[in-house]
Amino acid sequence: MPVVLISTWSEMTPEQYEQMVELTNWNSDPAPGALLHLAAFEDGELHVVDIWESAEHYQRFIEERVMPLAQAAGMTSGPDVHIYPIHNLSTPGFAPIETRSAVDRMGGA
Repeated sequence: MPVVLISTWSEMTPEQYEQMVELTNWNSDPAPGALLHLAAFEDGELHVVDIWESAEHYQRFIEERVMPLAQAAGMTSGPDVHIYPIHNLSTPGFAPIETRSAVDRMGGA
């Protein structure tokens, strides 16, 4: 069942996030089951909204690819995650953003 994950990681800086994206090969080798990933920073915290094919796909990715790298980087905690089954998904006006440089051109982080 598709799920939405809403998480906050208070121990993650923008620089650490970018390093994790690179080390997990997120952009070139996305995790099986990952459908959508949004990340934002505010008040020194990473806020993420993800859509996954299932909670199990997400858990596997966190356990196998994210947490080992986070622990190696000295982080002592993981994200605070809330998982909900998706009831509806609507994307009116959505134009896919294909690369990080597209976000940069739009004035993103």
